[in-house]
Amino acid sequence: MVSLSKIVKEDAAWVERSGIEIDADSKYSTVAIGDDIFMQGQEADEFNEETERIYNLTGDTTMDECAAHLARPYIECLGE
Repeated sequence: MVSLSKIVKEDAAWVERSGIEIDADSKYSTVAIGDDIFMQGQEADEFNEETERIYNLTGDTTMDECAAHLARPYIECLGE
């Protein structure tokens, strides 16, 4: 069985290879995924809360890896 940590790390590596930057800021309730996707308010809060939840579940990933994991479907929709 594949662990959540392994999935998160693989998705994060995929995002890194794509060259798309993820900028998630829970203090200001914003998330930017590359130049094309911007979230704010409740949508950004939910993204940031899910990032933290996954981070706490895995125990061996970084917050950046968890944010990249959640951002991958957005990037895939852009065809990157």
